[in-house]
Amino acid sequence: MSSFSIHPIDPNEIAAILHGSHSDPFRVLGPHSAGDDLVIRIFRPEAKQVSVVATNDHGQEFPADRLHVEGLYQATVPNKSHNFSYLVKVTGFDGDPPKSRVVIHVWDSLEQIQAWYNSPEYKEARKIGEKYAKFRSFAVDGVPQ
Repeated sequence: MSSFSIHPIDPNEIAAILHGSHSDPFRVLGPHSAGDDLVIRIFRPEAKQVSVVATNDHGQEFPADRLHVEGLYQATVPNKSHNFSYLVKVTGFDGDPPKSRVVIHVWDSLEQIQAWYNSPEYKEARKIGEKYAKFRSFAVDGVPQ
C-alpha cells in the first residue's frame, strides 16, 4: 500500500467527530491497520500542520494530510503495526507556545504516576525545582494499543 494513500472515512462519521457527537471516536481517530501500513488519524482544529514522529527515532517523521478543513488529519506509516509507538507533532496552532520546556512522561497507569508524584524522592526534588521554575502537571488518560 502506498504511503500516500488516503483511506476513506464515512462523511457521517467525520461530521460526528467534528461536532463532538460520535459515540466511539476512536473507531475513526488514532491508529488503524490499512493493509501493511498503519494509518493514524488526529483531530486538532487549531493546527496548521500535523505529523507523526516515531517515539524511538525522531528522524522518522510522517506528515499528515488534512482530510477536513476543520482539523481532521491522517498520517500513513508504511509497514508498521499497532505496536508502533509515536508522538503527534502539531505546529502553527493559535496562541503562544509555552515559554519554556514541556516534558511528557509516559506511564503504564495513573496509579504509577500518582505513586511517583507522592514519593519522598520526587517531593525532595520538586522543592529544589520550585526555586527555579513553575510547574503545571497534567495526567492524560490514553487508549490501549
